[in-house]
Amino acid sequence: RWSLKSPHHGLALDALLAQYPDARLVVTHRDPVPVVGSLCSLIRSLSGTFSDADHTAYIAAHWVDVAEAIVTRTADARSRHPEAAFLDVEYDELLGAPLRVIRSIYAFDGMELTADVEARMRAYLADNEQGKFGRHSYSLDEFGLDAGEVRERLAGA
Repeated sequence: RWSLKSPHHGLALDALLAQYPDARLVVTHRDPVPVVGSLCSLIRSLSGTFSDADHTAYIAAHWVDVAEAIVTRTADARSRHPEAAFLDVEYDELLGAPLRVIRSIYAFDGMELTADVEARMRAYLADNEQGKFGRHSYSLDEFGLDAGEVRERLAGA
C-alpha cells in the first residue's frame, strides 16, 4: 500500500487515476491565504540557496498560478471521474480533532486503526504540538499579494 502526500498530484489526477483506478484520495481544504504565503516563503528560501538574485515577484506570480491550477485541475478531474474515491478533510478539523480525522481516513480506506497504533499517535501528538520547533513567519505583503485576490483565485480550495 502506498501513501503519497502532495498537493501537486492534483495537477495530474487523470493520469494517476488511469494508472491506479482504485486509488483512495484524501483532499485537504485550507484557507488559501496562509497556504500561498507559506509556499512563497518556502520557495524563496530554497531559491536563495542557489542564487543571490531576488526572485520574489516571479515566485509570487508563478506559485499563485500553480496553486490555482492545482485547485482547478483537481475539481475538473473529480467531475470527470465520479467513480473515483475522494475523502475531503478540512485542515482546521485536522488540527482541532486529529484522531477523529485519522479514524475517518482509516475507515475510508478500509484499514483497521488498532488501539496500539492510536496510542502511538496520541503520544506523538502530545510530544509534538504545532509550533514545537518555532513558527514560520511570513506575510502576503512580502510578495506583493492581496489576500482577497488570492482567495478569489483559489475559491475552490
